[in-house]
Amino acid sequence: MELYFAYGSNLLYEQMRERCSSASFGTLAYYPNFKLDFTRKSTKGGWVADMVFDPNNRVWGAVYALTMSDMLVLDQREVVHLTDGYLRQKIVVFNSYGEEHIAWAYFVKIKKGSGQPRLLYMNKILKGARQQKLPVDYIDFLESIKTTEV
Repeated sequence: MELYFAYGSNLLYEQMRERCSSASFGTLAYYPNFKLDFTRKSTKGGWVADMVFDPNNRVWGAVYALTMSDMLVLDQREVVHLTDGYLRQKIVVFNSYGEEHIAWAYFVKIKKGSGQPRLLYMNKILKGARQQKLPVDYIDFLESIKTTEV
């Protein structure tokens, strides 16, 4: 099984299970020295989630265990085949006890600035964050993100 760190709409368990039937929740974790940003324009309008370097921040998410064949399914969903899609790479995340986990995560290959996510997309991220019981201050941060109605 592979570990995958979800920090965007894949926080939502139902979405993960729909996309990857082998997905099972492992733990909550954070990626230090990075912040959540929206650096890639979506084909549906609005901007989609990314993690960008910021030494004063951390990105919270959920670690799922899934098969490599489901990781390849995620690669298609995260358009890794496109020049301006996502890049999958291994990172070290930490759970709330400070334990390390090596997990795959997706990063936007070509960042095109910073924009607002669609309301529907942001609502999925928020629903997943609440469902996974991410820290309250992080959920407050997510709730403060301005959205667009595109």
